[in-house]
Amino acid sequence: MTNPQRYSMRTSEQLVAIVAVDAPNNMAYGLTRQQTQVTIDTRYLVGAVHVTPALGEQWYVKRRGMVWALDAKLPFNTDVLLNVADNPVQGQVQVGASGGSSGPLQLNGSVINANAPFSAQAVATTDRPDPASIPVGSHIYDATLGQPIWTNGTKWTDSLGNEV
Repeated sequence: MTNPQRYSMRTSEQLVAIVAVDAPNNMAYGLTRQQTQVTIDTRYLVGAVHVTPALGEQWYVKRRGMVWALDAKLPFNTDVLLNVADNPVQGQVQVGASGGSSGPLQLNGSVINANAPFSAQAVATTDRPDPASIPVGSHIYDATLGQPIWTNGTKWTDSLGNEV
């Protein structure tokens, strides 16, 4: 295993926690121990594999010319190294974002912000899935009824709780 002190002593290598990923643009954003954000170019291979890091993962990043690239993933996440779990950043994951701007979809813990029109699967009443086969709280748009409906695990209900 790599020694964390070895990496922290060099300016060409840093330990970061991934706080945002912009997959369409092959970019990720990492927070260092000094609480500075670095932009990571994910087009570089890690070993022989192309990797898109996940939110919250901790990585060693290395300078590749003028850009940062993923070097080695920590085998586990620990609050001791970066302490980012206690201080979540609003909009930690932005889908459809470019750089630091807010994307149409932001995920932060259990909060989902949709900054654009949100669309649910539209199905006819006769084509609804069995409500027991999908997770409780799942919803669809019933095109026959013209309204969103939810499952409680045994039946489909409307927004007032009436069985539909």
